[in-house]
Amino acid sequence: MGLREILLKGQYDSITDDVYGSFFNRILSNSTRYDRIGGRFTSKNLAACAQGLQGFIQRDGTMRLMLLPEFSQDDIDSINRGTRDIESVISEGWIRDLAEISEKFVEDHTKALAWMLAHEYLEIKIVVPVDKDGHVSPECMESHMFGTKTGLFTDGTDHVSFSGTIEFDDPKFGEYQHFRVYREWMGGEKEYFDRDYEEFHNCWGRNQTSQGVTLRTIPLPSAVRESMIRIAPASKSDIVLQRPPELRPYQREAAKKWAESDHRGILEMATGTGKTFTAIGCMIGALKDGGPTLVVIVCPSDNLERQWQKELEKWGYESTITSGDTKWAQKLQGQIAALQLGKTDMLAVITTYKTFSSERFTREMTKCSVRTMLVADEVHNAGSPMHSRGLVDNYDLRLGLSATVDRYYDDPGTATIKGFFGETVYEISLKRAINEGFLVGYHYHPIYGDLNAEEYERYQKLTKKIAYLWSLREPKDKEELEEALLMRSRIIRDAESKIARFAEWLRSHSDNSRYLLAYCSERQIPEIKNILNTSDRTYSEITSKHPKNPLDRGPIIKEFEDGRIDMIIANKVLDEGADMPAAKNCIILSSTGNPKQFIQRRGRVLRKYGGTYRDGSTKEHASIFDVLIMPDIPDSYTEAEKKTERQIVISQISRQIEMADAAINRIECMTEICKLAKKFSIPIDSSGRVNWEIIKNERENKSHIKSES
Repeated sequence: MGLREILLKGQYDSITDDVYGSFFNRILSNSTRYDRIGGRFTSKNLAACAQGLQGFIQRDGTMRLMLLPEFSQDDIDSINRGTRDIESVISEGWIRDLAEISEKFVEDHTKALAWMLAHEYLEIKIVVPVDKDGHVSPECMESHMFGTKTGLFTDGTDHVSFSGTIEFDDPKFGEYQHFRVYREWMGGEKEYFDRDYEEFHNCWGRNQTSQGVTLRTIPLPSAVRESMIRIAPASKSDIVLQRPPELRPYQREAAKKWAESDHRGILEMATGTGKTFTAIGCMIGALKDGGPTLVVIVCPSDNLERQWQKELEKWGYESTITSGDTKWAQKLQGQIAALQLGKTDMLAVITTYKTFSSERFTREMTKCSVRTMLVADEVHNAGSPMHSRGLVDNYDLRLGLSATVDRYYDDPGTATIKGFFGETVYEISLKRAINEGFLVGYHYHPIYGDLNAEEYERYQKLTKKIAYLWSLREPKDKEELEEALLMRSRIIRDAESKIARFAEWLRSHSDNSRYLLAYCSERQIPEIKNILNTSDRTYSEITSKHPKNPLDRGPIIKEFEDGRIDMIIANKVLDEGADMPAAKNCIILSSTGNPKQFIQRRGRVLRKYGGTYRDGSTKEHASIFDVLIMPDIPDSYTEAEKKTERQIVISQISRQIEMADAAINRIECMTEICKLAKKFSIPIDSSGRVNWEIIKNERENKSHIKSES
């Protein structure tokens, strides 16, 4: 692939972009030459210059680097007094720095550059700023090349440059990059590329003087060259470079807050903001505190077990999964014994809530005598009566993860979670995640349907039954009441008009029906498939029934990301944790009244996607289409009928407000929502929310309103 074929952004920022994955790795591995000016001559900076170097070395790429030396005040004083020369100070500092390398990433990349230097694929020059008297001064050192770094790439035909900030000890962000990219073949960018090109070539191999400061260019001291060649790998095949993952600033802050809360608490982070990575950061920090540790990671499904295992592998940690292993209990006993004997420092076990709350698993945890850490993914699941059985006191460190920790209509379950894990210690809302660029923005489009006569009649009958059962307030009637509420919610969920609306939408939204997740109920799926089978759209299905083997979901997702199928029909299986960043469109045909569900479904399409789609486009934003039941109440209706219909509208408007609040087209959405609210006399408060207090005061049946919302 040539540089012209790589889809590049105009600028990159490490706070919101994967700078190495989406820029340096891609562009260096497709270049034949890389020139760079700026930055201090240290092992860490040198390693950073080598991002993406694996492919570059395989292509026999050549590199030229111009770097500033790292001088202390004592070094500067001795150079200016003439007691030491510049070359010897540089050599002593570099050899000392080389001996103090502790990070494998830095060591591996330094050795790779040493191999290039030994085989004449790399040339390094040192630039020393001096004043008019020939003296090195702190002012001269700070005034040149410490702020802006410039790089040039070529594949032999086309050329690209970057210019900006690349720091490694920024007080706020730690390692931080922010730079612009210029392509020589693009008319509006060529003059900036030419500026970068001229800057490098004016400095390379010659002294430059500006505003009383001269940039002296000297070759790499021979002592440094020899010390590097001594550590060079024997052959190109011995070079293996892999960058370890790093937490983003807000993820580091979340891990810090959890550690400061005595290693207990909940991270309430919007879907797509990296709860898994943050949890691994918490785990790594906790392991540094000492002592063999058993880490138990519990998640809602077996596909999430495998996802967790892959993420741990990126950080260099091995783990075991209980699902599909009939001998997991025996293995766990042996692994815990190895921990207790000090044969290993850490054991990570990944399981599902079903296994985690089983008597056998809790018995093993209760017997365990080593330090134990519990990581509960989608922690709201831990509050159910069955799953809470796994919350035994033996877990010393406790971390809960969720986008929305409160359990729907289950205050006791929520209290159980917070009583065990502690309160939320860090929160990042979906709106903040979008505004700060961690997630893509989205357009929200409600699509309205209505109940047919038969559905409406059943809805009215159930409403009357619910009102009657609630008025009795007898415990024996609770189960019948819950069943009636569930049946009524399913009428809204599976309304016949939603299928017709989907067919209309599919005909008029060809662009949005690719890279699409279509959320349906089990009852809707056959009809949706019939519609798709008569269209030109290709699809597959990931539901509780298909594919039969959960391991087959991975290939379906890969086909989806590659654009070989247009859409995936999904149900609750994909609600929690599934990582599908290529999805950029979503249509919701089925949702319960539980806000958690549609919040999770929204989050599935908001993850950033660094790849390029088959048509050459990138993911700039997402589109969410929400099929809702929004009846039209004729004047001919009786007051009882109007009251029933209004109850439907209240729940649907509340959902629309939640979905519209963080949308790109929020103003447009809220304008329409307010029109609907006015039409149905639904009170909206000053913050743009349904005023539940007014509604509650209007009715005797307070529980009814809560169950619908």
